[in-house]
Amino acid sequence: MSITEDPLPVIDLPVIDTSDSHLSNPAARKAEAERLLSSFSQFGLCRVSGLDADGYSSEDLLRWTRWVFLDIPPEERMGQLANRGFNPANGNLYRGYFPHFGGGVSFKECYDLGPPLEDADVEEGNPFRERAPRLRLPGREEEVEAFYEVMYRHFSILQRTGCKLMSLLAEAGGEEASFFDGMLFSTRLALHTMRLVHYPRRVTNIPPEAYLSGDRILSAHAHRDTGTLVLLDTFGFPGLEIKHGGTWHRVAPATATNTVTLFMGMHLASMFDSRFEATLHRVLDIGRSRFSVPFFFEPHPDAPMAWKVPRALLPPPAPAQAPDGDGDGDTSKATTFGNFLLRRLAQIPYYPEVCRGLSDRARRKYLPEEEREKEEVG
Repeated sequence: MSITEDPLPVIDLPVIDTSDSHLSNPAARKAEAERLLSSFSQFGLCRVSGLDADGYSSEDLLRWTRWVFLDIPPEERMGQLANRGFNPANGNLYRGYFPHFGGGVSFKECYDLGPPLEDADVEEGNPFRERAPRLRLPGREEEVEAFYEVMYRHFSILQRTGCKLMSLLAEAGGEEASFFDGMLFSTRLALHTMRLVHYPRRVTNIPPEAYLSGDRILSAHAHRDTGTLVLLDTFGFPGLEIKHGGTWHRVAPATATNTVTLFMGMHLASMFDSRFEATLHRVLDIGRSRFSVPFFFEPHPDAPMAWKVPRALLPPPAPAQAPDGDGDGDTSKATTFGNFLLRRLAQIPYYPEVCRGLSDRARRKYLPEEEREKEEVG
């Protein structure tokens, strides 16, 4: 069955305009804040427009995403960019490249980029304070420079867009626009990550659990993203599906250019005592290469999980319910976002060394429960 014959219903998503010219109008800003709150309450996601006013270009982003996966030899990606779990000679524990491998439900390769760090920010053995590895290709220096210029220009735009959205959410709760600043963007060490993703066409070694009804095949299993917000550019490719109201729906590609899809992550949902639900989503194989770029907008690793939120946005007390879906793991006892994220990464096969490679200092800071268990055993 082709992707165009997918029998699932299509979900119609509202659009939030984040352009400065639009949000400078108080009435328009209030309307967008209310629309964002309604979208999160109803769907857990929406579309976001207005990024092109800041210089965002899906065309440029797709061109250079294709370049790193299709024009750079696989041995260069593995040799220079792979995290330590896939190349023991490399020092990066967290961000970097991880390859696709057959036999799993998910089938994708990714290159994660973090914020540019100053030398004083880098800390050995701390995955949250390591530089993402960069390509070095003798004779192709201009291409490499152009690639990183485009990537970090878009990183900055998406980070700024995430800040605008969090400000709108604060205002929807009757607070000042700066309400979340201390948690998210008062420091350059916030854990934002821009991920370049390539889903190759699946041909062989496809496990039975990757098949859905009608011979549809998964490229990414059903999951929720860990962080606060996710801004996703699918470049017009089909294949994205979300679960809403107990039913899977197709998310049709955006018709407007330079428009991204906004997801709510597990961190934000937990902050609001599950008034909102992190978006459960999956990706289908479309019979050809598929590319996307999600931007994971996340707080500083030291931000407490019990961060104060606008009281007006909290739900009335209710019995806790287990989330719909699997594979999310038990992170309910996490103390800081860094603790929360490491506990999640330990369950994901793409980061096999992220916890094992921690320095003693980072382990005491971000996995204090391990130290308590050692004391109890001792």
